Amino acid sequence: VETLVSLVDDLFELTQLDAGALEAETDRARLGDVVRSAVEACRAQALEKGLAVEERLDGTADARCSPRLVRVLQNLLQNAIRHSDGRVVLEARSGGGGLTIAVEDDGEGIPAHARDRVFEPFWRGDPARSTPGAGLGLTLARRIVETLGGAITVEDGVPRGTRFRVVLPG
Repeated sequence: VETLVSLVDDLFELTQLDAGALEAETDRARLGDVVRSAVEACRAQALEKGLAVEERLDGTADARCSPRLVRVLQNLLQNAIRHSDGRVVLEARSGGGGLTIAVEDDGEGIPAHARDRVFEPFWRGDPARSTPGAGLGLTLARRIVETLGGAITVEDGVPRGTRFRVVLPG
């Protein structure tokens, strides 16, 4: 039932984004509050795995952003926690007239051939589909970020794992 409720919520949010709900949004939030909300939403999952999410806001806590970024960061953190072997880092920097936020884990990583597909609706890297979720989290994250005029990419973590980078205009 929980999986079905989550799927319906994700589909509803995707429909809202398609209808242009985000373009009319004028609400702004402090990045520090957005990060705190996303981390708090994932705290139980992190504690269950014995992980702590390290936050490195590098002076960006007062930067103004869309409150919808909570959902983006929450999706990225959930995935990072699920695949981490012990370290999850959320960092933010401002510069070049914009804001860059990255979520990195030290897990098994995403094979190069699969990176182009991670943002596709319902695509999941786990062939057995034994992990939770419906495969819409990254699709939703990308849609929100692009609607905000930004971009989201995935790359190898350092020294291993996966790094998702969100770049938003200022």
